[in-house]
Amino acid sequence: MDRRFDQLKKALFDWGTDYIEEFIGYGMTCGKEKDEIEELMNEAYDQMPDDILEEFYKKFCIE
Repeated sequence: MDRRFDQLKKALFDWGTDYIEEFIGYGMTCGKEKDEIEELMNEAYDQMPDDILEEFYKKFCIE
């Protein structure tokens, strides 16, 4: 994981579940602990194409 992804995870947590679910691609965060949600985000990151990831960085102003 890189520094930018750490910043993105923080931003997603700050903005809330709708944004997290958009990032992971489905609505499975309800009732999950922060560690479980972070693991889902890590899995999504590992599988996400670079161009889509860059769109999220731009959306949250992460350089």
